[in-house]
Amino acid sequence: EDMAVRMASPMPFHVEDGKFVFNNSRFDFTHLFCSPGFGIDLAASYRLGEKFSMTAAVNDLGFIRWNKTAVMLNGQIADNGEFYDDGNFLFQGIDVNDLQKLVSDEAYRKWFLENLGNYFDFTSDNLEPYTTMLHTNFLLRGTYSLRERHRFMVQMQGYCSGLGFRPALTLAYNGNLNKYFDLCATYSMMKNSFDNIGIGVTCNLKFFHLYLATNNIIGCFNPLNTSGVNIQAGIFFTVRDN
Repeated sequence: EDMAVRMASPMPFHVEDGKFVFNNSRFDFTHLFCSPGFGIDLAASYRLGEKFSMTAAVNDLGFIRWNKTAVMLNGQIADNGEFYDDGNFLFQGIDVNDLQKLVSDEAYRKWFLENLGNYFDFTSDNLEPYTTMLHTNFLLRGTYSLRERHRFMVQMQGYCSGLGFRPALTLAYNGNLNKYFDLCATYSMMKNSFDNIGIGVTCNLKFFHLYLATNNIIGCFNPLNTSGVNIQAGIFFTVRDN
């Protein structure tokens, strides 16, 4: 099958004999300003009594105008090799043993990359400047406070990409266990991913706070069989005026 990829790069390059060749010159800082764009975030919040609140937001609403180093890559899938399957490129991933060989076995690594390279014999054409939209994110959140220590949340969100609109639904709980510890637990559902259980803990000390959180606790223990995992940890300080 024929393939065509449109892309723009902040670093000059060209395609030579089907391979990417980057210029050896130092980075040109003028490329930082050659592709202007515009983006805006909008949000509104409304409280219904003392227990209910609603929030709506739109993030990254805007565009980028690509003016420089824009190329169209054209190619055709090779009709042979390890990853050829009835006119298509078939890659079923690698297991732990293959990953170890990629790191430690130079001969295997060379064989793997050469086979992979057979399917990307590209030619390039320069493109006229073009415009792409940002990956706009939409959010609608409802919060219910049970007393002061316990809060429940339902959040619907999604973002636009080249694959269309990708929605997600999140249920969350946030509570104050005592004066030192806060706990947050979440469950998120999205397309082809229904086991996203998140957890976060905050330790509140006198002048600073420590936090540790992940959006997928299952993925932390089984990273090779999960679509994605995010882990955050940090410290922030409190400055008092008395």
